[in-house]
Amino acid sequence: MSRIGPCPAPAVGLALVQGQRSPDFYVGGFANVLTRQKVNLSYYWDLASLTKIMLTVPLALALVRDGLLELDSTLGEKWPLAVNTPYASIAVWELLAHASGAPADMDLREGLGSSSRDLYSLVLGKVPVAEKPLYSDLGYILVGGLIEHVTEKTLAQHVAEIDYLELAPPPEASVATEDCPWRRRLMCGEPHDEKAYVFPDRVAGHAGAFASLPQVARFVQSLLVAKGVERLLLDVASRQWTPPGANRFGLGYRLAGGNGFGGTLRGQAGYGATGFVGNQLWIEPDRGYAVVLLSNRVHPKRSSRELHDEWCSRLLDSVALRLGESAERL
Repeated sequence: MSRIGPCPAPAVGLALVQGQRSPDFYVGGFANVLTRQKVNLSYYWDLASLTKIMLTVPLALALVRDGLLELDSTLGEKWPLAVNTPYASIAVWELLAHASGAPADMDLREGLGSSSRDLYSLVLGKVPVAEKPLYSDLGYILVGGLIEHVTEKTLAQHVAEIDYLELAPPPEASVATEDCPWRRRLMCGEPHDEKAYVFPDRVAGHAGAFASLPQVARFVQSLLVAKGVERLLLDVASRQWTPPGANRFGLGYRLAGGNGFGGTLRGQAGYGATGFVGNQLWIEPDRGYAVVLLSNRVHPKRSSRELHDEWCSRLLDSVALRLGESAERL
């Protein structure tokens, strides 16, 4: 990483995935700067919004595959709780593609201790905004509620059945995030995201899951080589569902667009996702590789997201120069 400088986060985990080859891994830094605990390959990372594409999107598309949902199904048709709410006529695909008009965020902290049903009702009462597309945690919270209703299982139960995800890993084996003023403690093995935290099982459709670097790499590799339901992810989720513009979305995924996401040397078929704590993944299906970056940018206090994003862009450009079919090689 000498060409791009040190990652602006206490700990970093990197994976380079190329076809069916065993991924290349790098981990370094401190999982906890207060205890000087060094990170290693077995540590679990807070996935933050990578939960959207590693949990919620695959579960939703599996329901589509099995005929239990359609992408054009409306929330009111499939979820009685959504009837007579502002989201009754919103389609599943609109929620998945950040095209529903659901606001980006809301403060749910006062709902701590409430049932999932009551929390979903609070989100369903948040009136959509005019701007579309708009990256929205709330839209994914609603997809998570729909999945729980259709499957009659909680998201936590789904996490327990998925071999590349974890729920509430041991603190001593987890990468720490923020020293949180609201919760008055260092978050470690608990989701940093406040909205996920208020749910009874500490997981919602937008955030709350954990994974090790090898687990995330295994998930990304399944996309790259197109296995099982991941074939549907490649063909449907990475297709553009929103109008042309700076922000282009597939189902859950950000696509290569005018906002520079994916680096300056990104391929036109590239797609990826981010997580607020300092995570990013980028997949280049035409070039046959993918990059996974996990970090704790918010530890022990939040650092500049802009500096972190710039570093990620330099990292992706460096990989593209070496591996990109259409990029000039070093």
